[in-house]
Amino acid sequence: MAHILDLERLASGLILKIRNSCDHKYGLSSMSCSIYDTAWLAMIRRQVNGQHHWLFEESFEFILDHQQDDGGWQAYPSQIDGILNTLAALLAICKRSPQTAKHGSAELEERKSRAISFLNNAFSEWDIKETLHIGFEVLVPALLEQLESEGVNFIVKEKDTLLHMRDQKLRNFRPELLYGNTPITALYSLEAFIGKLDFNRISHHKVFGSMMASPSSTAAYLINCSSWDEESEKYLQHMVVRGEGNGSGAVAGTFPTTVFEISWTLSTFLESGFTPDSLGNEGCEVLSDKLAAVLESQSGLVGFAPEVLPDADDTGKAIITLNLLGKSVSVKHMAHTYESGDHFQTFVHESSPSFSANCNVLRALLSSLDVNQYATQVEKALKFICAQWWDSNRQIRDKWNLSPNYSVMLMAQTLVQTIVVWDKGRLPSLDILILQDRVSTTLLQVLIHTLQTQNEDGSWGKGQRCETSAYAVLALAATQDLPFVSSMRWRIHEALEGGREYISKAYQMSDQADRTWIGKTTYSLNNLCRCYVLASLRVSPPAHIFTEKVEQLAQIPALKVRKFEGFYSQLPLLDQCPSWKIHASLLEAYLFLPQLKRIQSNIFPRKDMAEDKYFEYIPFTWIANVNLQGACVPAKALHEMMIISFLGYQADEYMETVIDKNFGDRLDEIQDVISLILEEFAVEEAGLHSPTQPDRLQGRGPRSGHSTNDGFNANTKVMSKLDILEVHKTLHDLVKFIMHHPTVSSASLYDQRQVHAQTKKWLLAHMGQIEDNKAFSLQENSLSANATFKRPKGSYFDWVRTAGADFSAVVHSFTFYTCLFSKKGEDFFPTAKEKYYAQAFISHLATTCRIYNDIGSLARDRAEKNLNSVNFPEFAGDSANGSKSNKALTDELMELADHERACVDLWLGKLKSESSPRTIEVVEYFRNVCDTYGQIYVLKDITSSKKKYT
Repeated sequence: MAHILDLERLASGLILKIRNSCDHKYGLSSMSCSIYDTAWLAMIRRQVNGQHHWLFEESFEFILDHQQDDGGWQAYPSQIDGILNTLAALLAICKRSPQTAKHGSAELEERKSRAISFLNNAFSEWDIKETLHIGFEVLVPALLEQLESEGVNFIVKEKDTLLHMRDQKLRNFRPELLYGNTPITALYSLEAFIGKLDFNRISHHKVFGSMMASPSSTAAYLINCSSWDEESEKYLQHMVVRGEGNGSGAVAGTFPTTVFEISWTLSTFLESGFTPDSLGNEGCEVLSDKLAAVLESQSGLVGFAPEVLPDADDTGKAIITLNLLGKSVSVKHMAHTYESGDHFQTFVHESSPSFSANCNVLRALLSSLDVNQYATQVEKALKFICAQWWDSNRQIRDKWNLSPNYSVMLMAQTLVQTIVVWDKGRLPSLDILILQDRVSTTLLQVLIHTLQTQNEDGSWGKGQRCETSAYAVLALAATQDLPFVSSMRWRIHEALEGGREYISKAYQMSDQADRTWIGKTTYSLNNLCRCYVLASLRVSPPAHIFTEKVEQLAQIPALKVRKFEGFYSQLPLLDQCPSWKIHASLLEAYLFLPQLKRIQSNIFPRKDMAEDKYFEYIPFTWIANVNLQGACVPAKALHEMMIISFLGYQADEYMETVIDKNFGDRLDEIQDVISLILEEFAVEEAGLHSPTQPDRLQGRGPRSGHSTNDGFNANTKVMSKLDILEVHKTLHDLVKFIMHHPTVSSASLYDQRQVHAQTKKWLLAHMGQIEDNKAFSLQENSLSANATFKRPKGSYFDWVRTAGADFSAVVHSFTFYTCLFSKKGEDFFPTAKEKYYAQAFISHLATTCRIYNDIGSLARDRAEKNLNSVNFPEFAGDSANGSKSNKALTDELMELADHERACVDLWLGKLKSESSPRTIEVVEYFRNVCDTYGQIYVLKDITSSKKKYT
């Protein structure tokens, strides 16, 4: 790898290059060439002496030279790139038809035919909802309309969706807005409004001859303006000569990008350990003066180039840069202009928020000397950033950069800087719970995810990946000195070393930048790519030494972590797992634990309850399987399922103590309570529920015909109406939490009804378990090691696959779990076959879990006289061979569990043939969590003992 002095030499060389390439009028841009924008230049004609001639013949030749064998033009990393490039190139060819001086009609028709064929295929495969690029929902329909006027028509599979998205995008747009003096983002895409806009009335929006520094938009203006605009032609001619196309006729998608490139480059270098001295003081001064001048001239706001429409992203980055250089800049105007409901907008009236822009705004706020005056805004941005990660599938989709690692880098740097500023005492007003519950947990998850996604060669991502790997290295470097990851520092350093080695070698072999930035099409920036590469090779950890305040944010018991590492490494599911993943999962589990403990008593009373030893196991079981499987499960879903898990254990405790102790011989009353509560939350077509009638919740004796002398304790305490109302309140709160949970409420009616039905079966199964336990405990030999249950209601097969499985809460939890991943109002399993296979899968999984549970709880069940699987007559030894040993009994149960597990795999295989890969990932993750619980039970019973209750 490069020596630090070599890196400083290269970095100062880049600063010098940027300084020298900055034209006094037009600025600079190192943006890659765009087929889309080049095609628009190829459509410009100028009339001279009554004769029309094409202004940029070289641009048309460039287009023809780059048509691919499949008929289309390059797709770069995204489908929409190929679609927009080919639509624009095809339109340019149509405009030149039937022939040109150099190309005959046969050639052009053949090219058109191949382009049309490419687009027909592309439109049939295009996933419109996954497209991020700027204005695509307006540009594609406009290009289709213009091609229709040339006699070319297409069938777009999701055209209705596309047109709906267009209408939503333009719902507040009127052409008259462009005739006023206030610039708006539509100026960047004027080609979308050909035929709908009077181009003669918008010339006042030009900046150095361009329309918002967009070549395609400027070309559309020049083509449709009735009088020729010399200034706009000069702008385009300058681009062709001085841009990255180097006179080939190709142009970038945006020119210039002066503010963007200067601020990103300087701030990245300065945050990575370079100093103004090592970068060249004079160069830094010249470039920073340019930024300061633009900020001053535009009242504290800037865009990606001087005089273009300002935005929060570029303003934030410019402020960060100048503050890093010691030139104190106010954030007041930025905060006031772009603050919105729960986030900061990139542009005023923006339709969807940008994650990266909010990171840069927050960094700018944190760089301010009077940051505590903006504590409310800091908290707003902080909550938004963490929520975006919390709700994501471990990949944040930003609207300005395709690489998930770009968002990860910004998030890691921003959240660490928040902790640093707070630790220095400059943010005393910040709510510490945000730092504990969200910031610390998010940072650890980001760190683990980045370590996990590293490729074997040290890189991250696919294809060209120098720049995206550099993002990942910078993210790791930002987190490496946090106190709560100190035990993982060796693993971080290992990953950093591998990443830097890859970047150093790969960039020397090819200095071509990654197309990772999002515009109308995807583009690269050579200066920024080089900057991130050098920064990743040079970066050092933050100079700040964290105080005890930060150590208190995440109190992780080192001794317990080591103890649990040894235990969990014995599980078959984890025995091949790298030790660092188990360790990291335990660290993460202990960050979740305080959040869970604060809501531990929200539903079930904890007074006089035994120590809940299961509590420390719950977070790990959900976290470890994400880290082992690499599953893309949102942190929010993990948190919700941890709650459902501990509520399941608490329900068991409550039923075995409060209900069993006080209602053991009057379970019909509790069954009535459960039925009434579930009736209240019944899912109707209109979403309405029948009200509970409190006067029906009376303390009553046994139902008519129910004897109190049938073996149950006749001296059970008689409950008052108040007592049963307390039971009702507790169970009502439980059911309300489940049925009114936002993800259940927004699920389809079918899925809501599944949750409702399985919740009822789960709660009623406890009544059956209590009855069976009572009946079994009153047998004379119930404490015997080989006691056989004399009064089963059916065969063991029937019991373990119905009431026994329902009692385990697996099916109930699964129906809730699928709601976390379903789209609003849509069935998680959309087809009849998927529903059937999924139900068969979860039924066998629940049975497997119940058997595992009984293997692990055998000793406790005997001590407490609870009914266990081995007490069913099917497991009794014959008189000739005597009683079976514990090993023989558990071996039999393991064989049955293996059979059920094979059935789980069978039905999962059938589900795979019908469902999407994402659905299968979600289902397999749930199965793995259940397997983990099962394997834990085989090693250790983690359920609290009834004898410990007071």
